[in-house]
Amino acid sequence: MARSLSNPVFRRASLFIVMLFASLAPLSAADTIVVVSAETLVPIRDVRVYLDHKASVATNYEGKFLLFHKDFKELHLRHPSFLERVLYPEEIKGDTVRLLPNSKMLSEVIVDGRILPKKFNVLTPTDAQLLSARPDIGIDLMSVVKSVAKLMGYRSKTEERHRKALKSLENY
Repeated sequence: MARSLSNPVFRRASLFIVMLFASLAPLSAADTIVVVSAETLVPIRDVRVYLDHKASVATNYEGKFLLFHKDFKELHLRHPSFLERVLYPEEIKGDTVRLLPNSKMLSEVIVDGRILPKKFNVLTPTDAQLLSARPDIGIDLMSVVKSVAKLMGYRSKTEERHRKALKSLENY
């Protein structure tokens, strides 16, 4: 063991590993906060997050952002579809922040039916000609297949469901 500590390569490698973990320690101290809708609990993307009205970041598609430190006075969350929320460091408990939707109520709605729209039922000569053609002339292949299936005793899924429902009602 004493021989390996005196080895300069081993000493440099161990020093490098210790320095690597020491440099990654502040990165692991970041808190991941999720911003969700208070009504649906669905994550909200593109929420602007301001620390003390200075630094700003936007939430990603999962509604998440990283909070590296809690030495701020106010945390502002802004989104056009939601009410702005101001949080203080002691209010941040857990990893989820809920925003209330910005619902704007209308005081009165007036529906006026006096203005009539254009007539859309006017047929052009081409439309009249197409409608006058008789598409029901010819062989209906599906009705032939259904008739043959009924003769063979095949029931459709709908008929089978109805039969089972009637049978269960008889035993009720």
